[in-house]
Amino acid sequence: MPKNRFASILQTLNDHGVDFIVVGGVAAVLQGAPVSTFDVDVVHSTAPDNVTRLLAALERMDAYYRIQPERRLRPDATHLSSPGHQLLATRFGPLDLLGVVGKGRSYPDLLADSLQFTSGRRSPGPRTAPGNSDCGQGRRRRRKRPDHPADSTPHPGRKPQSQGVSRGPSFASPDPRC
Repeated sequence: MPKNRFASILQTLNDHGVDFIVVGGVAAVLQGAPVSTFDVDVVHSTAPDNVTRLLAALERMDAYYRIQPERRLRPDATHLSSPGHQLLATRFGPLDLLGVVGKGRSYPDLLADSLQFTSGRRSPGPRTAPGNSDCGQGRRRRRKRPDHPADSTPHPGRKPQSQGVSRGPSFASPDPRC
């Protein structure tokens, strides 16, 4: 498996004009959370024109399914148009393309609550969603307590943000409502 270069995955998607929202660990990191992750999780638009751009980006990254890597099976438009999860290996590291997250929330459902990040190369850049980074992963979320410092004091130098998700080209953490 190739070395993880998450920024290269996101930049390739961005360069190809793919509409996506980054969720999971990378989205949490983009928002300043001190977490480690092993792959990039994105929710992508399943609109036909976006799937075409996504296929071009995946070809550029030499993407193939991680299951049975010796067969180097590649996704096609029907796979990417579905609500399913496509677990891929790329020359930049693992990429999980998610048709939906949480309770069936797709790209259009998440878009309104997303935050956009600039990538430094072109605008608009990646988007991210503030909130819980393990939405839809079956993990428990810590309840907010007004007396807990983490729930009442914003990170130094950052203003508090509303809950939500971001869209692509974007980096996003999952929506806490999922």
